[in-house]
Amino acid sequence: MTTTKYIVSFSGGKDSTATWLYCGLELGLDVECVFADTLHEADGRDGVPRDLYDYLDYLERDRGMPLVRVHGRLKQLRADLPDVPLSMLSLAKHKGRFASGTARFCTTELKLKPLREYLLLRAAQEPGTRFIMVSGVRADESPSRANLAPRCADDFMGTERWLPIHDWTVEDVFAIHRRHGVAPNPLYQQGMT
Repeated sequence: MTTTKYIVSFSGGKDSTATWLYCGLELGLDVECVFADTLHEADGRDGVPRDLYDYLDYLERDRGMPLVRVHGRLKQLRADLPDVPLSMLSLAKHKGRFASGTARFCTTELKLKPLREYLLLRAAQEPGTRFIMVSGVRADESPSRANLAPRCADDFMGTERWLPIHDWTVEDVFAIHRRHGVAPNPLYQQGMT
């Protein structure tokens, strides 16, 4: 019998938290939440607390959410570079500029590649286990997201991709937080979307 594990791409936002709550607590699936840290998240500048990192700590400590934290590696850009965590700043320095609408390299280098490396590591650790990448993408976020199939092959990750809350509204997302007594990320209370 093949075991199936679900790897939730976790950002700390309302949608990925709702995805974890739905898949892990309501459906009872074998879920691993993986946070690809860009080292450039809400980090306490201008007197604001380290909101995102504090929220991740809250989910782990107070809500019992196992969370794996991964980073891109500088060495993945070029073999002669040191094997240290890749940050938004070191990536921009290496590329000679920051990402833009026409040069979109941050998501690939800082989020997708580390998630793929983690998935490959897990697959090597558990041969015969079926891994499915799960994301909290919702159709009402944008026209391009509305056109995504809720289940499809993910060629980059080399596995199936599932969007379990694709047809949910933002009200559905906050309702599942309330149902399980999980506070949403405090950045929403500060007006961030």
